[in-house]
Amino acid sequence: MKTIMILLFLWLQTFGIAGIIWPVYGNTQGQYDKVVANASKVETIAIINPINGSGYKYSSFVKTNVDKMKRAGVKVYGYVNTFYTKRTINSTLNDCDRYIQWYKVDGIFFDEVSDKILTIPYYKKLKDTLNLPIIGNPGTNVVEAWAPVFDIIITFENAYTQSWINNKQKSWTLNYVPEKTGAIIYGVPSYRMTKVVDRARLNRFGWIFVTDRKNPDPFGISSSHVYNLYDYMKK
Repeated sequence: MKTIMILLFLWLQTFGIAGIIWPVYGNTQGQYDKVVANASKVETIAIINPINGSGYKYSSFVKTNVDKMKRAGVKVYGYVNTFYTKRTINSTLNDCDRYIQWYKVDGIFFDEVSDKILTIPYYKKLKDTLNLPIIGNPGTNVVEAWAPVFDIIITFENAYTQSWINNKQKSWTLNYVPEKTGAIIYGVPSYRMTKVVDRARLNRFGWIFVTDRKNPDPFGISSSHVYNLYDYMKK
């Protein structure tokens, strides 16, 4: 039994979670400060979302906090909604360009990504145009054809329900490092937080975010257990 436990520990260390991917959608000083305060504990990607995207006006408030996070070692990505490809490519790229010009982001986080294979050319066009890392969020398991399109794929975004408990990564993800996929779980009771992190490790998710906040706005306010999340993952 002792040998099995040691092997399991080594496996988790080898294939453990790379870091936290934090949707900082509240755009408040309090949220930004918490990101900076925890950044030294665990590798962090912060997704900024000033006004359901970059907005149409530069914000010195956002730029100041982006700079603070980057100085703390955080990778900052800009949130861009693709509306399941209903948004034109030009409009989507314009949103990306504003993030790049105004806030010098490290990458782009595409939300409401279609999981339909026929829409791959849309996202491939975005990838080929942008000279930045990109994260795609279909929020569900997808086929391997999506793997070359995004640097990171969020294959689970949902509330903590039976869908998370029963969730299993597709077998193709074994062909890639854990950092290829991520999971965002909301509505998680504080007493379940460590169990959710452990399950994410076993499922080989490289990036996670866990919050007790619920719909309709699970990311506008910081999780009440975000410090505990960082401390647990630091171990």
